[in-house]
Amino acid sequence: MRSIRSTAAIAVAAAAGLLGPAAPVDAASCEASQPCIVVRQAQYGLPGGGGKTCSAYSSVSNLCLGRSSCEIKVNNELCGDPAPGSRKTLFVSWQCDPDNREYFDSVQEYATMTIACEAPR
Repeated sequence: MRSIRSTAAIAVAAAAGLLGPAAPVDAASCEASQPCIVVRQAQYGLPGGGGKTCSAYSSVSNLCLGRSSCEIKVNNELCGDPAPGSRKTLFVSWQCDPDNREYFDSVQEYATMTIACEAPR
């Protein structure tokens, strides 16, 4: 998991074709006593894009939103197959509400991505 400390870093990743436009942050389902995942962006496809990506935001958000951890099986069930015959990658950025720090990770097709937010100490 890579920590991104500013939205500028996410903008660079988006410009490089790694992520699409950011989704609105919705922390309404987070409990005050536990940190929870708020998915910002999720794209599935080829690094660099080239039009061969699809938005996996709904799938990832449904699995993770409001939870303190989740696992995502990276495959074409996320949003279809944007690049038939090529090995694809899932790119996700998220926040651990109420902490505003942003995180980014990428995992290749057929692997499992684990996202976790730790409780404050």
